[in-house]
Amino acid sequence: MYQSPHYPSKTKALKVCFLIFFSCFFFYGNAFCQPHIYAPIHTCEQSKQYHQQAKEHLNKKEHLNKNELKIALIAADNSLKNIHNLLDEYKFRAELKIDTLPPTIDCFTSAQEVRDYFQIKFDIHTKLDPQGNYQSILEKAEQAVILLGLADKKKTKKIKPPLPPPKKPTPPTNHPVVFNESENEITCLDIELGYQDIEGEYEGITNLYPSEQRKEQFKKLGRKLHALEADLQQLYPEENYEKYPKACQETAKFIYYELALIYFKLKKHTDALAYVTQSLTIVPNFVEGQKLKKEIEEVIKPIEPNITLDWNRPLAHKYKSPNEAHIIKERKVYIQLHIESNYKLDIPDVVTYVNNQKVQPQEKGKKSRNRDRDSTLVEYVKEDGSYVYTYNYTPVLKDNLNEIYVKVYLNKHDYHSKSKSIYVKVDIPRNTLKMIGIGTNNGLEYATNDVIRLQNIYQNQEGKYNLFQEIDTQSLTTYNATKHEIERLLENQMGIEDNLLIVHISAHGYIQGGDLYIQGNDFTEKHFMSTSVAYKTIMSILEKIDAPKLLLIDACHSGKNINKFIEDHLKNINDLTIITSSQGTESSYEDEQWQHGAFTKAIIDGLQTGEADGYMIQENGNITVGKKDRQISVKELYAYLLNKVPKMVKDVKNGALQTPYSPRNDLEELVIYRY
Repeated sequence: MYQSPHYPSKTKALKVCFLIFFSCFFFYGNAFCQPHIYAPIHTCEQSKQYHQQAKEHLNKKEHLNKNELKIALIAADNSLKNIHNLLDEYKFRAELKIDTLPPTIDCFTSAQEVRDYFQIKFDIHTKLDPQGNYQSILEKAEQAVILLGLADKKKTKKIKPPLPPPKKPTPPTNHPVVFNESENEITCLDIELGYQDIEGEYEGITNLYPSEQRKEQFKKLGRKLHALEADLQQLYPEENYEKYPKACQETAKFIYYELALIYFKLKKHTDALAYVTQSLTIVPNFVEGQKLKKEIEEVIKPIEPNITLDWNRPLAHKYKSPNEAHIIKERKVYIQLHIESNYKLDIPDVVTYVNNQKVQPQEKGKKSRNRDRDSTLVEYVKEDGSYVYTYNYTPVLKDNLNEIYVKVYLNKHDYHSKSKSIYVKVDIPRNTLKMIGIGTNNGLEYATNDVIRLQNIYQNQEGKYNLFQEIDTQSLTTYNATKHEIERLLENQMGIEDNLLIVHISAHGYIQGGDLYIQGNDFTEKHFMSTSVAYKTIMSILEKIDAPKLLLIDACHSGKNINKFIEDHLKNINDLTIITSSQGTESSYEDEQWQHGAFTKAIIDGLQTGEADGYMIQENGNITVGKKDRQISVKELYAYLLNKVPKMVKDVKNGALQTPYSPRNDLEELVIYRY
């Protein structure tokens, strides 16, 4: 067949057609298969919005926490998707040797604008990890500028140097952000890469650092692990480990395991146990975690307390009952105990009790006026690691019988060990009773009668076979009871020792300038300072008398501020009991029917008739009457007065209130009267 030289053959034409068809199919087929190249995920406007969001988030404060940076990073990635999309398109066209598209000036008008997009991502990464090298991000910016045809001869802005590390890390906080699955995968990968870096650092610290420097390095490493932990919690706030992608589960498991290891090396065993338990929650069959948990539990396994107390002095087997009490002639007794313990002890852990009341604080820093400074705990450590102590102490006892025992407290009082009780009886011979009576008739009718009658009932307490071998009574009444004479009489008692001193005052009481005063018989309002005795003066004199002191005050307002004064100014006063006729702003009453003040009348009746014998104040405040033994102690008299005086006054004075008060009672066991 003849063929014209101007037309190609059929075979050649078919070849050309096939080539053109294949090229078109390859180009447009790829475009169809890769729609993200030709159909950008984000429009130019969206990219700019994301870019602005990342920029604002980055600059809103000086130091952002991890979660806020993560949110900014997501926005920065979204803003860069258009640029990456266009770059992929240019590369694809270049592979097909097709001319590149003209510059996309619709989205990016200048090279600096492109650099700015990449600069934001660079800044965020640098803040996330100041030690990392992210120069490749800035290199991509320059490649993008060239490929997009936006290269300029002179850069409008130089690339910034890496940002300085934050001065002080801010702890991560939860942020209500929802991530899609693809972002989860990316973030888990970031966390895994971060963990791999930390794992290398961990090996380096263990192998390269001397032991004394490891503690600080482990702390720094712990902070980095905590940052990764915060990322995990941000991704999965509810800690639903089943939703973790597999790779993320493995990384999370090892993060918590490494935290447990670090805290275990820092000897923070409770934290270590919590983190290794967390790792086993994610992957229960994690063998290394199971081994570490068992090792931690062995270390922190609580040791059963084992404490024994034995008396060295006084000997417990000799003085084990009230009938076999150790009799002493003073109020102080030296005690010594031998203590063996598998726990280390300190002075506040060892507490002495006298008559079921502690005379030492049982906690560090707790103040008590009863604590002796000479208590000691001498420690000796045995070869097996147990502790042996010698405990020495000298408690102050009360008159008559005293029960003494010692307790050792552990674990904030969850456990205690108690010694056997020993009994010590204080039997100080009271050869003399000094009895001072002061009664001023300035506005009162029966004050003098109060003083005379109370002293008279004590005459039958004197003699060889009575309570006191000698009773010395002195009184100031009517015109003699002036301020000067009252103070002089009290000061004359400062030389007595061991004998009992009873001071009975029946007078008008009043408050002036917040202080309390007893009116002298010569009292005038104009010269109140020179005609009345301040309670402070009376207390200051009694403080200097080294003997048991019982102060009975029958005066209005007599209970107000006495206790505060003692607490503030007389913390070291010994052997003092005060019983006042009234408290607060109450009045103290007298009446013709009684021929006395109600308070003094009740004292006289309670002692002389024996009616006060057996009265007791229970722990709940109720007053009961127990067995009578024909002798009356200070605490029995006070319980009787609390019961008797309010009834007397209420019946005779039309329901008026008068309640006795005892702000200080050191002599409650002291016997003051026999009948």
